[in-house]
Amino acid sequence: MRIDVELANIRKKFAASANLTSYQKKKYVWKMCYIYMLGYEVDFGHIEMISLLSSTKFQEKSVGYMAVSLLLKPTDELITLVVNSMRNDLIGQVHYGQTLALAAIANIGGGDVGEALAPDIQRLVTDPISLATVSSGSQPYSPEAEFRNRALIRKKSALCLLRLFRTNPDCIEITEWPSKLGVMLEERDLGIVLSLMGLLVGFATSYPSEFESCVPYVVNALHRVVVNRNCPPDYTYYKTPSPWLQIKCLRFLQLYRPPSEQEKRGLLNDALRKILIKSDGSESVNKSNADHAIVIDAINLLILYGSQDSDARLHQQALVLLGKFISVKDANLRYLGLDAMARLAKLVTTIRLYL
Repeated sequence: MRIDVELANIRKKFAASANLTSYQKKKYVWKMCYIYMLGYEVDFGHIEMISLLSSTKFQEKSVGYMAVSLLLKPTDELITLVVNSMRNDLIGQVHYGQTLALAAIANIGGGDVGEALAPDIQRLVTDPISLATVSSGSQPYSPEAEFRNRALIRKKSALCLLRLFRTNPDCIEITEWPSKLGVMLEERDLGIVLSLMGLLVGFATSYPSEFESCVPYVVNALHRVVVNRNCPPDYTYYKTPSPWLQIKCLRFLQLYRPPSEQEKRGLLNDALRKILIKSDGSESVNKSNADHAIVIDAINLLILYGSQDSDARLHQQALVLLGKFISVKDANLRYLGLDAMARLAKLVTTIRLYL
């Protein structure tokens, strides 16, 4: 077969890898990746692709990380060499090396990788970012460009840490995070806030009692987006400000009782009121899907709060909308409405049993 011939040719070239140019090594590693994606087994060339990780050139480093992500498993013996190269990139000051390493770590995952690199990734998440800090060093970029680079690294670090937490929760010390995540939600970069909310929801789903102190910060974030519409155009979806962030905030709040502070409860009620009001008059299918997804989670939150812990008019409005959703022709919306209705029935049953 032609594939077998090509694999034999690559193996022969790698046997004399000292004579290969940078371009040739990249070319043959790319061929290995392509052959693997076609479904063929590739069991050689690991040292050559790992050697590309230590390169200072983006083209070579990116090829190495692509090959490592595809061809190596967390249980491979050579993973130790990869971890060392990843750590060097994570603690380095080259932003593309950090982003490539974070993407590869998230793809590979695994217990050993998480335990070895989680502290470095946590540092990238918690390091503060400001124009003052990026303008003081001798960076090859302008302060604004360097700020964007560091913001990108922080977003990728939060998502990578969430991936490691899902595969190996023990690699992260949860007790250190409640005090940090709440304050970080005040970031001005909405992309960072969105990534941090995903990390917060992941943590809180497994350890709800540890993160109840973050509820006021999440209420503030929801109010900023929904009521104040503090949302850049890049995160506005069919005139709806960051529906992804709104849904993450609402799902986090469903894990807890309403805020005890009257001010925070007022901010939350203002946001919920505006969400429920905007459930009608959608201009397109895409906007309708985004708006109704937010409304359903807002209804679920009000159902969990109950009529006593939430504003009576908001609770009544949520029930009216729920009745409307289960009677429409749209199968997806009717399914979501029935799911919310099942939650309401379960809550009522639980209350009756308790009484």
